[in-house]
Amino acid sequence: MDDLLKALEDEGLSTVELRAVDDREVVDFAEGALAVLRKTLEERGFSVSAISTKSVDPDPEQMLSVAKALGAKALVLPYDRFDPACVKQAKAAGVEILLENRTELPEQCEEVLAAAKSPVVGAAFNPLGFAIAGKRPFLKAYYKGKLKRFVRQLYVTDGTGEGEATLPGQGNGEVKELLSILRCRSFDGFVTIRAETGKPEAFKESAKAFWKLLDSM
Repeated sequence: MDDLLKALEDEGLSTVELRAVDDREVVDFAEGALAVLRKTLEERGFSVSAISTKSVDPDPEQMLSVAKALGAKALVLPYDRFDPACVKQAKAAGVEILLENRTELPEQCEEVLAAAKSPVVGAAFNPLGFAIAGKRPFLKAYYKGKLKRFVRQLYVTDGTGEGEATLPGQGNGEVKELLSILRCRSFDGFVTIRAETGKPEAFKESAKAFWKLLDSM
């Protein structure tokens, strides 16, 4: 983890979304381990924006507990694992539930978010996920769709329709267009740089491509 934190520091970043530490999912950490992790992060000047997981069957209650332990204000779930029953708990805990698209169509995402009818539930917009689904992330999913009113977080992900990840701005994710319109709309959510391999070197490459996109706008 130290190498990744150093990479974040080198890029001037101090907020992190946590999924795993040293190849172990944070949702599986015991209470004591979470306390140590939070102390380590805070001593380095880092805060946690959200908790996510790769589990095919995530436990929202456990994720809420972990989010609280780490001071995170959001948890990220895939659409097909969203349980409306946990909305009340999330609201009481002061934690948002952000739903991340992976292979869902924009219309499917809109339907789930609209049905939730809660300010606690929002969208974690993954451009690569929509590209894989065969939809243009900016033009179809955001600009011409109804999803824009739910977006609370943007993942800086890019790649081909076949699912091959690329650096931001080099694939079919329309990342530059999304960044541009969110800037125009005074977006105040998180813009999260994600390196698909999770390696510090890959993160630095993605971050540099992201800064380059911003500089070109």
